[in-house]
Amino acid sequence: RANVLINSPQFNRELPEITRVLDYQIPIIHDDGLIFPMRGFDARFGIYTNPDAPAIVEMDQRSARMWLFELLKDFCFDGEQSLAHAVARLLTPMCRALMDRIFIKSKNHFRVW
Repeated sequence: RANVLINSPQFNRELPEITRVLDYQIPIIHDDGLIFPMRGFDARFGIYTNPDAPAIVEMDQRSARMWLFELLKDFCFDGEQSLAHAVARLLTPMCRALMDRIFIKSKNHFRVW
């Protein structure tokens, strides 16, 4: 019975904690470097990434910008601000793992949130 298995202390003790489930790999700052979690379960981060996620392709800033604008070229934006918001909404999920702390500059010092 599934109910017995799911509620068993042995099963729960051995079950790894998954903190995040991803459809694709995202960059993470780890040991002062930028890495991507492994596909499947990556125990270092507690992240499960779809094993069929597409491969990450490195590109320079100019190429990335070209792809973003190619993706958005047929949308009817009412100005630069609308386009900036659309780009920000596309990039934010990729950047969340890069921001482990938020720094706020206030006069002569920084605060960490």
